[in-house]
Amino acid sequence: MQVASQAIDLTRGDHLPQRPPIVLTNSDRDSLLVLLRTAATDMEPAVARFLSEEVERADIVSGEISPTAVVSIGSTVKFIDHAAMKIRQVKLVLPDEASDVDHISVTEALGSGLVGLGPGQTITWHEGQTERKITVLATLLPDLN
Repeated sequence: MQVASQAIDLTRGDHLPQRPPIVLTNSDRDSLLVLLRTAATDMEPAVARFLSEEVERADIVSGEISPTAVVSIGSTVKFIDHAAMKIRQVKLVLPDEASDVDHISVTEALGSGLVGLGPGQTITWHEGQTERKITVLATLLPDLN
């Protein structure tokens, strides 16, 4: 299992150079670019900057990819929250769909860190004085029930 690590400081703008490779679909990239143009003033500046950097450096796939290969907008993802020492499962959504703790907006720090990652990848960042570290365990198929 390949584990890539990245540390970002969302409050100080401290970006360490090592980031895990990420993959975005064309539709996710387009949605994120629209969000960055229209909703950037509603986002924390450091999160907007980080999300913009992620879109810029991502590998973009033009066709469909397996929903279990990478975390995309609309994906349900299971990950380890190392600081809380627990496994969480959330759905990554657009800001207007983020209604509770199980629906995380892609414009939040956690959401912008998750988007584009695949199973086995790790990302680390700081929110204020708190270090956050997550490792993606799986992206899950949609529940058809």
